[in-house]
Amino acid sequence: MTHSAQLNGTLIGFKYQADESAFAVAKIKTEDGTHLAVGSVGHAKPGQTVHLSGKWSFHPSFGEQFTVEEIIIKNPENRKGIILYLQNAGIQGLGKKRAEQIVAGLGLQAIE
Repeated sequence: MTHSAQLNGTLIGFKYQADESAFAVAKIKTEDGTHLAVGSVGHAKPGQTVHLSGKWSFHPSFGEQFTVEEIIIKNPENRKGIILYLQNAGIQGLGKKRAEQIVAGLGLQAIE
């Protein structure tokens, strides 16, 4: 019997995103390392904080991964997260350097 678990951290990117659904394989950075989360996480954006509920499993090809049953998404609250969020916002010409300049000028309120 597998018990429900929690995974809390920052979404730092995707290894895979489905075109037609929210299914994705996401890289989540936590205090103890980087983990793969699999499930309906494709609507979250890099830089956002995610609180995931689900179960740990082991895939023969990909190793340990977290199967997501529920996700709560919060906008980033620190400089590094906001820069990552802005550079992945899908705005042409807004890369890491420009995101850093925006955060330098607006601080932690840059997303607003």
